[in-house]
Amino acid sequence: PHHERFQEQFAQSDQTMVAELATAIERGVEAGVFRPVNAEFEANFLYSIMQGGVLRGVTLDDPEIMRSTREAITWYVGFKLKKHQ
Repeated sequence: PHHERFQEQFAQSDQTMVAELATAIERGVEAGVFRPVNAEFEANFLYSIMQGGVLRGVTLDDPEIMRSTREAITWYVGFKLKKHQ
């Protein structure tokens, strides 16, 4: 991450992923699936959780971390974003 060329790639990849997540959240809001939220904030938060789960799971060689992270994200989306009727 300290090499300029790699850092640029990491930054571009990060921005792309956050933008894609934000677009998905915005579409969910428009479709009435998600309640109105700050899509960019939520996308940054969710992507940070995803990256942390992957980093910890790979570093510790523990697939359970990735599974539990996926469960936590699923819960969060259902609780925080999803419209409850």
